[in-house]
Amino acid sequence: YNCKKCKKCNDPTRLEIDHIQNDGNKDRKKGNQGTVLFNTIIKNPNESKKIYQMLCSNCNKIKKDIAENGKCNCDLFHVSYF
Repeated sequence: YNCKKCKKCNDPTRLEIDHIQNDGNKDRKKGNQGTVLFNTIIKNPNESKKIYQMLCSNCNKIKKDIAENGKCNCDLFHVSYF
């Protein structure tokens, strides 16, 4: 697997499951996290592709910053990475 955004990172220790629509709170309130979330994705791969994506920790942080603040707080990172 590679990061869906940067397409560069394929280190499994750096990849994270991301909620495409930024609605992870709904899953967490239902207890759908950790192993439960992983098993849900494994059991329902076609439906899961519409809801989740793999992002590296850096791209996931950038996405979160943009969703929360309207911009990324990591300009130096953008210059060196993208």
